[in-house]
Formats: sequence, C-alpha cells, structure tokens
Amino acid sequence: MKKVSIITQHDMNTPNGSTIRPKWQFEALKKNNFNDVELVDNFNETKLNDISDTLIHAHQFSGKWIKDQKYFVTQHRDYSCKRNG
Repeated sequence: MKKVSIITQHDMNTPNGSTIRPKWQFEALKKNNFNDVELVDNFNETKLNDISDTLIHAHQFSGKWIKDQKYFVTQHRDYSCKRNG
C-alpha cells in the first residue's frame, strides 16, 4: 500500500461543505510533496477496483460500498449549531 485514496460520493465540481474538505486535504498533501495521493469523486461500487491496495480515507458515507478493505473516516463537528442548556 503506497498510495492514499481520498474518496467522496459527491461531485467535486459542485462546491459545498461535502466537497471542500476532501479538496483541502488533497491539496494540502500535494503542497507538502506527498505525490502518491488521489481524489476520487462520484464514488460508488463501480469504482472499487480503482482504490484497491490503497489507504482509503472515506468522506461522508462513501465507505458504505467498501466491503473487503479497511478504511478510515473522520468525524467533523459542526460548531455552528449551538445547543440550548
């Protein structure tokens, strides 16, 4: 495993909160000379072979299609929502 695959089920051409984090992570890794990274958008079960033998960072619910590989996700907390009490 020599490559990182950042995956998202969203289209990276649609700017929103679900696409900006994967884009920032990808760009930060590239900026710091980590060249063995790919950003896979519109991810679904048809793209499973594209990420075989890679370290997978699954965004949102894109990991739901991964059955036989380990992957990691990060939890993002929305601080804009305030609780009363």
